[in-house]
Amino acid sequence: MKKSLNTISLLLVLFLSTQAQDRAGKIGFTASVQSSQLDFLLPVWISNQFVVIPAVGFQISSEKASDWALGAAARYYVEKEDVLPFVGLRG
Repeated sequence: MKKSLNTISLLLVLFLSTQAQDRAGKIGFTASVQSSQLDFLLPVWISNQFVVIPAVGFQISSEKASDWALGAAARYYVEKEDVLPFVGLRG
């Protein structure tokens, strides 16, 4: 039951996210949480097909050490259809 609820929720989010037509000038927020790693991304839509994404990440080890990183990513969406394939770089 829980697995089907997660699948339905994911499909609903994907469906609603494809409904936005004009994305130029929009800013989003993404967070990625893993066991000892935390990343924050701020996607900025430059046009309907090009996105620049500055990122900040933190990583904590079990020996009480920590590390942080700054990065950036870029995505170019090839088509604007129901599925949005893209070419991306991250550094």
